[in-house]
Amino acid sequence: MKTKSSLVVLVVLVGLVGVTKAWQQTQKPPQTPAAKAPAKPVARKPALVLNEDSATALIKEALQNERYMVSTAAVLPLMSQSTTDYTAFGGENADAPIFLLMRLIGEGFVKKEVRVDSYPVISGAWAGENTCVDQVPGEPNEPAARIDWMLKNQNTRCEGRQTKMQLQMVPNSNRLTGTTLHRFAPRVEGTITTDDKVKLNGEIYMGGGFVTDGSWTYIERGQSAYLVSNRDYSRQEGSVNPNYLDSGTASGKRIEVKMYKYAFIPALGESPRQVPAGRFEVGAVSNLLLSIETRAAANFTWRVLLDGLGQVMLEKPSEVNTVPDGIGTADFAKKPDATWVLVTPLRF
Repeated sequence: MKTKSSLVVLVVLVGLVGVTKAWQQTQKPPQTPAAKAPAKPVARKPALVLNEDSATALIKEALQNERYMVSTAAVLPLMSQSTTDYTAFGGENADAPIFLLMRLIGEGFVKKEVRVDSYPVISGAWAGENTCVDQVPGEPNEPAARIDWMLKNQNTRCEGRQTKMQLQMVPNSNRLTGTTLHRFAPRVEGTITTDDKVKLNGEIYMGGGFVTDGSWTYIERGQSAYLVSNRDYSRQEGSVNPNYLDSGTASGKRIEVKMYKYAFIPALGESPRQVPAGRFEVGAVSNLLLSIETRAAANFTWRVLLDGLGQVMLEKPSEVNTVPDGIGTADFAKKPDATWVLVTPLRF
């Protein structure tokens, strides 16, 4: 009887173990199947026969890494440093380059840089009777020291060597405008930099003649201000040119001007002449003809699958379809091993 009871107990225990294992299996999280290795690209078989299908394959292979490029000539002139904030620009002509630049900024393809520059306020009348280098040697090159040297020797003057100008600042800018004594071209224009260098363009009267451009340094001393020539006359032996030192009234003021500069994102280059706008899509091949036994040519249709940048660059609200497309020509050659290859470049 004991043996029979032991067998019953053993059977019951085995049954309980089986049930427990089955229950544990249901509690295990599902196993993720092992990821399959990516399929290796299948190498294209050499084209032993040139037909429309094999010609299409050759053209697609040649264009798979090519990009359609568009010119940035419309917006590059607007991207140099200026006082214009194009993100706040208003207007109606949506096809204008300004609006293209605004869209490029809005989509993140162009970045805006803002800098605040400080410039001295220059205005009023400027005049001077200038010394001659050949009569008083030893002129220093440093502008501030040159003022002292010129004032010390101002009794030595070149006859008739005088300058007279009227200058004023253009509001909210570093630009200067004014007039000179020139009878036929009295207008003068220029700029001033943050280090107080003044560049003037115009017919500036110098008594004995006219200077079409000039470079000065602006310096204030008390109530007086000076425009000191930046030319190094101390190296011109025997020169009879005057030392240009013009005096005016100091304003004692500086203005702050916001300067804006725009640049394409680094991935496109700071000032690229062209940017990629999308990939080529090859359509039907036609007019496949042999010219000689080992040469052939065909036409193919193509269009561009525009990416985000391409959509911005080529979008013209006044036009419905702006996707570039056309018909190209491809040339083929038969190699000594009897396979056909594409002769690049393709003609679009």
